Amino acid sequence: MTEFSWPEVFIDPDACERPTENARELAVISALHGWGLCSIGAKIPEAFGRGMVKLSECAGELITPDNANRLADEILGRKT
Repeated sequence: MTEFSWPEVFIDPDACERPTENARELAVISALHGWGLCSIGAKIPEAFGRGMVKLSECAGELITPDNANRLADEILGRKT
């Protein structure tokens, strides 16, 4: 099986607590990355759920599969 690289927050949920200038952007990117890995059958880290909660806290709103694309358009679209 191929080994995949997960965003740090799924390994260490407290990683999202380190403040950065782009915390919302990084949270959305990490959430999309995590769901992408899940969708291709990667082994889900034990801290996946806690990581998603932390990412939502960092983004300032709940990140769900239903709103992730909208958030990406709003948050990342304005950066391009």
